[in-house]
Amino acid sequence: MADDGIPPRRSRVTVVACCILVAGVVCAGIGAWRLRMAGSASFGWFAYAPLSEGSFPAVLFPGALAVVLIAVGALCVGLGAGILLGRRSR
Repeated sequence: MADDGIPPRRSRVTVVACCILVAGVVCAGIGAWRLRMAGSASFGWFAYAPLSEGSFPAVLFPGALAVVLIAVGALCVGLGAGILLGRRSR
């Protein structure tokens, strides 16, 4: 086949895999940024309700969302790279 200057058309699988890969990198980057910003406060205070009979639910640590974002981003990067590298060529 002659090369007429027209680039070959990308398949949908390649485009989807690239989108997943980019979304994973972005997601992991945002998670890393949020984890970096979730540092401890430079001040401290203690609050309690000594007369209340109620209990308070445990709150997730401040970087929980960041860790979830990093994990989802890593999964997306692995999926996208696996699709791109493991695809059979025609």
